[in-house]
Amino acid sequence: MIACEECFFSHRDTASGGKLTQDVTQGYGPEMYVLPRAPRGHYDVRAHYFASDTNRTSARTKVYVTVFENWGAPNEKVSERVVTLETGKEYHQIASIDR
Repeated sequence: MIACEECFFSHRDTASGGKLTQDVTQGYGPEMYVLPRAPRGHYDVRAHYFASDTNRTSARTKVYVTVFENWGAPNEKVSERVVTLETGKEYHQIASIDR
């Protein structure tokens, strides 16, 4: 059982079989984390905001998130959410999933 594992540009493959498909450092993405066969357990999905606030105008950065659970199965569930990233260098909760 894996208690906690982060996936990011220099750790793209996770022990549970997940993968960051690409790490977009210039532009607007998309970035995708794919976990084809998630082990049973609780998952907290978070975004680590790496931006600096020094050159920011009044506009805030937003993350548009789509989470697919049981993709392709009769009980497939799709959740969409917009998360505003308030300050740089912090983690922002995206979703909590129990499988």
